[in-house]
Amino acid sequence: MKDYSKDSIKIYVSDNSDWSSKDLLNEKFKDFFFVKQIHSWNIYFVENEEDLKNSRIVEYDWIITNLSNIKIGVQLADCNWIAIYWKEYIGIFHAGWGWLYNKIIENWIKLLKEKWEDINKLRVFVWPSIRNCCYEVWNEFLDYFDKKYFHENIFWKLNFDMISVIKDILDEAWINNENIEINNICTKCTKGYFSYRNWNLTERFVVWIEKIKNKK
Repeated sequence: MKDYSKDSIKIYVSDNSDWSSKDLLNEKFKDFFFVKQIHSWNIYFVENEEDLKNSRIVEYDWIITNLSNIKIGVQLADCNWIAIYWKEYIGIFHAGWGWLYNKIIENWIKLLKEKWEDINKLRVFVWPSIRNCCYEVWNEFLDYFDKKYFHENIFWKLNFDMISVIKDILDEAWINNENIEINNICTKCTKGYFSYRNWNLTERFVVWIEKIKNKK
């Protein structure tokens, strides 16, 4: 288990030797809310006790809360996951290449601006995912993204740099660069992470965040 404290939030990343998606209905996860990725534009807001009456695993791709008594998370293998922190809110969501192609990040930024108006102080954390060192893709990807996001590997195949795409999207949205933190771990070539491309498995590791309660 790896954990990171950032400002008023704590971020946890399970190792592949800890627990994974099959364990999430266990009683020890009773104060957790997880999203089951469906590649949608829908945000699940958990803002009051009534919202907690639903299933602990909801079919959304983003989850945002202002509550301090729950933990929110995602399950994934090689895809990107992004955590956000803004005033009393924290959020987490999944962002694979399909999301980037369909401009999902641009959409959530638009929705958050409509809800919160001023997001200049939004903090963004991008954590372990497959990186351009290992992310080999088909030539058809050149139809989806600018060629500057690709390089040729030693096998004369294309590698794709999703992180550079995300950086450019956040920059174009005027998210302050000082408020963006990107972890440099690649889930394929780093031990301790589930990776579909490494093992051809469907199991996933678990990532969640929670607000740090103020000490009085």
